[in-house]
Amino acid sequence: MKRNNSSCNMQAAYLLKKYSFYLLLLILTTLFATGCKSKQDNTLSVQEDFNNFLDQVFIEEVQRDSLTLNYSVANPKNYGIENTKVSLGHYSVPYIESMLAASENYLAQLNQFDYNKLTESQKLSYDILKDDLELEKTMGDFILYNECLGPTSGIQAQLPILLAEFNFYNKEDIDTYIQLLPMVYTYFQEIIAFERQKAEAGLFMNDSVADSIIKQCKAFIKNKNENYLIDIFNDKLENFQGLTESQLEAYKNANKEAVIDYVIPAYELLIASLDELKGTGINKGGLSYYKNGKEYYEYLVRVNTGSSKSIEELKKLVDNSINTNLLKLGTIMTKDSGVYDKVMNLTFSYTDPAQIIEYLKDSIAKDFPESPDVNCSIKYVPSSLQEYLSPAMYLIPAIDNYKDNTIYINNNPDYDLTQIFPTIAHEGCV
Repeated sequence: MKRNNSSCNMQAAYLLKKYSFYLLLLILTTLFATGCKSKQDNTLSVQEDFNNFLDQVFIEEVQRDSLTLNYSVANPKNYGIENTKVSLGHYSVPYIESMLAASENYLAQLNQFDYNKLTESQKLSYDILKDDLELEKTMGDFILYNECLGPTSGIQAQLPILLAEFNFYNKEDIDTYIQLLPMVYTYFQEIIAFERQKAEAGLFMNDSVADSIIKQCKAFIKNKNENYLIDIFNDKLENFQGLTESQLEAYKNANKEAVIDYVIPAYELLIASLDELKGTGINKGGLSYYKNGKEYYEYLVRVNTGSSKSIEELKKLVDNSINTNLLKLGTIMTKDSGVYDKVMNLTFSYTDPAQIIEYLKDSIAKDFPESPDVNCSIKYVPSSLQEYLSPAMYLIPAIDNYKDNTIYINNNPDYDLTQIFPTIAHEGCV
């Protein structure tokens, strides 16, 4: 899991946009682009306006919700972001529709810029943003195909880690965190309402997936008074400088109360609701068995690969790659008949994650530019989540706090941690 995110990540929640502001921005952009200036001045003006537009998009989007903001920037005020509303965002059809409307608004503003007057770097940003916005517009036909729940990648599985790793840069961040916890219940209510709409449309998950999610939720809330979110919060506070003993005690009590009164009931509500909806998911096959499922699959492929190639073109590329590699393997085995056994019995010199990272930093120096000097904390997935999360995950740090990195390792007995070397290489270097 790279990123603090999932298929229904908090980043899927958009704040309602002030359309009058966008209209004003669009008018200003048009005025700047058509002013009576010399050709050179006009070009510089367009470039400056484009940079301002990108800055504005960033400022708007990074404030979608408090988790996105906290994970994206350590010092919001440095970006002109102040007095933000504490929110987990929303997950509903009207809200997603407002998100799509906002994307169309961005696209309309983007199209006002004279592409030929942008710098090469700006043209790249323009192309990427335009492609993303145009792709997002097509999601309007597939809103109810979205699925934010899942055994390992769903929000109910990843939210505990996202909350546990919420950055406490200052006391205000602790206050924000405490205010977020009660919102988990209403956020889950919206998700449940969305799932009911999926069920009515014949798009609900099958029973085996629902059972797996229910089992994961039950495991997470099994020990209410010793919940992971209570223990990890207390540990983080002990390492936070500047709080009095009375403040520490008050925060710990507020956190425990919110976890017990809101977070755990949110999971209990999700369990009961999924159990109630079981049986409505009649499709036991893949996406192609849904009406318009193949079209939605094509949309997902574009989103996840960044490629505009068709499915057939991508399949051909994959087949060609497999055949090419098989020929190469055959050539290697012809030269050394024992190479297969050597690979299958390959062992790694390092099994400790911290040692692996240090070894990789030194080893890749001969092939890649020197990487920045950063810190990497190795943490372990709590036992209540081990069965439902991947072997490892990397949480991307804030853009202005890139030196503090975190990798989570899953000690699930089903995962062979003696073979963790390539996993750490993937999470830490790729």
